[in-house]
Amino acid sequence: MLQIAICDDEITDLKYIKETLERKLIETDISSELKIFNNAEELINSEVVFDVIFLDIDMPNLNGFETAKILNEKMSNCELVFVTNHEEFVFKAYKFKAIGYIRKRFFKEEIEDTIDSILQRVSQKNISIALDSGNKIQYINLSDVTYVQSDDHYIYIYFLNSNRILHRENISCFDEKYSGYGMIKIHNRYIVNYKFIQSIERNSVVLTNGTNLPISRKNINSVKEKMQFFSRRMQ
Repeated sequence: MLQIAICDDEITDLKYIKETLERKLIETDISSELKIFNNAEELINSEVVFDVIFLDIDMPNLNGFETAKILNEKMSNCELVFVTNHEEFVFKAYKFKAIGYIRKRFFKEEIEDTIDSILQRVSQKNISIALDSGNKIQYINLSDVTYVQSDDHYIYIYFLNSNRILHRENISCFDEKYSGYGMIKIHNRYIVNYKFIQSIERNSVVLTNGTNLPISRKNINSVKEKMQFFSRRMQ
């Protein structure tokens, strides 16, 4: 069940957003619990760990951006969606890792794409992989994987701290199962998690931890396209 918060100081807008969102979640058969707040302080002090927060930008005392900064520190895994009448703030919104930016007057029309993005992002976080190393089975979250390296009929699965786990699986099978969840094949021997890509160079992909991986030249354009797709849909 998704835990969702809506924060807006305008009671009329708060009610409209809640009712519209509830209808859309029912239509898409998503189990959720919605909580509403009419000021940022109540939201910040809430003990509930939310999966998604719909946040107005123009609020007294603490505005949406100030609130987002605090929430990013307090609930690092929470997805933020800004809901506002101010279209000029759209680029600044993504500085706070917002998954969406919805204009209030078009909320009903724009919420559907945002819900799709939320489901993509949350599903990646919740995907658990059973890894078979030959003598034991252990479970990991796909979102923690930085990249995967092929080793014949095995693959090495790497994490941000450079730790790795050997898993008995063909890299093509791994790609087929998880390519829709932010995992991008850059080379016959390498698959990377889009969110850890820092840059795509002429002959390599550089990860946020400094790891440099080879990229097939024929794959460069498709990798860039997939990177843009996942960045729009899942961040």
